[in-house]
Amino acid sequence: MRHEVVIPKGLDEKRIREWAEQQNFAGVPLGLICELLLGLDPEIYTTNERISASRAEGSLFGAMVERNILGKQLEARKLTPEAIRMYEQNVSDWFIGDFPYRRLRVIYARGGRQDLALRVYQSRAESLRTFSAMGKSGQWERAISEAEAWIAKLAVAGERRQDHL
Repeated sequence: MRHEVVIPKGLDEKRIREWAEQQNFAGVPLGLICELLLGLDPEIYTTNERISASRAEGSLFGAMVERNILGKQLEARKLTPEAIRMYEQNVSDWFIGDFPYRRLRVIYARGGRQDLALRVYQSRAESLRTFSAMGKSGQWERAISEAEAWIAKLAVAGERRQDHL
């Protein structure tokens, strides 16, 4: 899925967060918005705009981290369906770290749902490739390789499971 997003000029932190929420509601993943906010071109955006964008990014990223923390707490209380919802939201939002993807892989594999774990890692690979294409591709290569390795393992596991049905 391709997202064409341009961050408006002249916005303060509050307005950037409002803009980000509107973009997210329209289907743009928060992780992508965060990466865009951190990568503002100093030749186009003023120092104050970049500072406001960085602060807004911290708030948006913090909300995704809170979902992971809540998911972990829900898992500890054996509220797995609720934990899954927290992690799946971060997958939809292209969370940059591997935590929600790893947790969902474990949860889905325990339940024999390699197909769902595979979908999660396919989403991870897509988001990482998008981030890589945005610049600084070298920083994403290891994570992309890891996601692709899991995709291959999960695909084989899913095929084995189908053979036994």
